[in-house]
Amino acid sequence: MRAEDQRAARRYAAGFFQYALQENFLEEAAGWIRDFRILWEENPELGKIFQHPRISWEEKERILERLAGGFSPSFLQFLKLLAKRGRITLFPAVADVFQQRLEEHQGILRGELVVARPLPTDQREAIVKKLEEKTKKRVYLKERVEPEVLGGVAVVLGGKIIDDTLKFHLDTLKKHLLAEVLW
Repeated sequence: MRAEDQRAARRYAAGFFQYALQENFLEEAAGWIRDFRILWEENPELGKIFQHPRISWEEKERILERLAGGFSPSFLQFLKLLAKRGRITLFPAVADVFQQRLEEHQGILRGELVVARPLPTDQREAIVKKLEEKTKKRVYLKERVEPEVLGGVAVVLGGKIIDDTLKFHLDTLKKHLLAEVLW
């Protein structure tokens, strides 16, 4: 996705998030977005319809009303705004950003745990508990196995990387040894 489209998706998601928060229907809005995303992804031809230059705005509006008529009027208006501005195809990205903002608002952090081999449940839970104590947020980690890390763990959380893998330590040691030899 182009950087311009990513910025637009963030703006639209932030605007609808703020509106839903202000009007006190944030949870409902999250449900509407989730449900419409499923509908959108199950019907890939929708993107083509909304991008087609020969389909009039009025017809596109009628299609949206049929698809999203069961949702709230404010959500339907939001979808119409996206469609009218030619941004409805960004809806999956808008949904992702909205979900991120919702989780941030709810004190949830999602991240990734990189390990050489799957961790036992008790070790995984201990890492999550320690991260929750440090961040004061609920932490959910998706485990990714990468044998090349050799051992230890790396955590990617909230835009930060905590790398305590054996590979990282060996690479660091190698750099220090090479620096000593070269000087």
